[in-house]
Formats: sequence, structure tokens, C-alpha cells
Amino acid sequence: MTLRELEIRLTSLQKEMGISYSWIENHREGLKFDTVKKIQSGGNYRISSLFQYLDLLTHILVVNNHQIEDQGQLGEYFKAMRIEEGHSVFDMSLKMKCPTKVIYNFEEGKGSVRNTFNAYSESLDNISFDIISMIDVL
Repeated sequence: MTLRELEIRLTSLQKEMGISYSWIENHREGLKFDTVKKIQSGGNYRISSLFQYLDLLTHILVVNNHQIEDQGQLGEYFKAMRIEEGHSVFDMSLKMKCPTKVIYNFEEGKGSVRNTFNAYSESLDNISFDIISMIDVL
């Protein structure tokens, strides 16, 4: 599934699980209502917020059948895919229409946002997203 399809799936999952927005806001560090709405609508949010949302829903991100538990692992995996496909950072910056620093930051798991994540995933071949329950992993 695409990133957008994943976001829609998370919206459905929250409803299926009966998790309220107020519970999400008040649980542990919580996520603000506006942030959750950005995730659900495909707005531009921090990638760390996506992982926090997944954690609150007790799910793990899967990219091409690889479990990705945090932003650092995500960046490492995408960097490995970029190298495997033979793209330089400069090539990616041209494809994504962004500075190379943005790509380095994403690959290092530093403060990236959805728009960068989405542009990067669309610039690589055959990237597919899914989610799995943490319970299924145990």
C-alpha cells in the first residue's frame, strides 16, 4: 500500500479499536488532535508523530516486509534501498526537488516530515507499506 493508503488504514484501525482522540491526547506523551488529523488526512506532520501514533495503536510499520520501529531505522532502510537502486544523494535531490541536506537528515532519522518521506518513497522503485500488530510480533 502507498503512504496515503497507510494513513487511511490507520484511521480505520483507530475506529475499529474504539480509541478516542481524547485518549490519544492524554495517553503518555500523547499526540495532539491536530497532529492525528494531519496523519489521517495526509497532511504534513513529523515522521516521529507517525511512529508515536503507531505505538499508541499497538502497531509497527512494515516497509517491503521489513519491520521498521523508529525514524532512524526508516532512514537507514531507505538509504540502503537508494544505494541498492544505484541512486546518489544528488540524484535523489533532483528527483525530490529538495536540498541534499534534507535527504541526509531523513536518512539519519533527524526531524523529517511526511512530505519528505512521501517524496523519497515515490522516488524509489517498489516501496510498499503495511502495518502489523505488536501482538502478532510477540
